[in-house]
Amino acid sequence: MLLCDVNANCNTRKSTLIRSAMLRRLSRQNKLMEVLKSKLDETQLQLRELKNRLRQNICERDHAAAEADLRSLIEQPSHCLPFPSERQMLIVGVALKDLPPPGTTLTFDKLKVLAMVPGL
Repeated sequence: MLLCDVNANCNTRKSTLIRSAMLRRLSRQNKLMEVLKSKLDETQLQLRELKNRLRQNICERDHAAAEADLRSLIEQPSHCLPFPSERQMLIVGVALKDLPPPGTTLTFDKLKVLAMVPGL
């Protein structure tokens, strides 16, 4: 192996080695950046899904609270209400898929509150 003395060949070889080391480092950094970008995209997708589930759970909770209010109102006999102005008319509905087969009774949990009209 030939040793380099202080000439142009030695400087050229050194600059070539430095350039190739920089290119390898840049390549590693680009690969790392691609991995981090894919993880960021995945995390953003998970965040979007969690927000949607949270929104859905909040809607379900509000709907369950309205159904609980409806159930407490329906289960009270009308003569227990002290003032007629405190009565409410409830409009309820049943989804077609929840209708029972002929000859069976409709259960309370299948009813959905469509509207509440106070003061009737």
